[in-house]
Amino acid sequence: MYEVLFKRSDGSFIIRKGGFPYHVQEGDPIFDLMGDSDAVQNAPSEPAPPAPPEREIAEVSNFQARALLIERGLFDEVDAKLKAKGGKALAAWEYASVIYRNSNLVEEIAAELELTDSEIDEMFEAASQITA
Repeated sequence: MYEVLFKRSDGSFIIRKGGFPYHVQEGDPIFDLMGDSDAVQNAPSEPAPPAPPEREIAEVSNFQARALLIERGLFDEVDAKLKAKGGKALAAWEYASVIYRNSNLVEEIAAELELTDSEIDEMFEAASQITA
């Protein structure tokens, strides 16, 4: 006999066959052999599929980032920090069309503002909802 891994609500079940999961459905000879067995009837139900991961926003437009910082009262502080850095950081702040969540620039400014990863994620989510 086969090891029954779990049963499904439609009456089919999953067994281990040749070391791999195998879906047994009506019409399969194994279904006829095992379908009414105690092993199938007493098997645990199929686990629910995992919840989809929360949406992670990888990028927002420069406008969205700036608008959110204005709403949160952080724009002047961030603007001053980036102007002080100058160079590539300032060019990105002033001219990039998008701001990437996992960029070095975001990580540096977040650390200077003592923002956690979850706070930054929330800010990117909120910024993604802003429209012009």
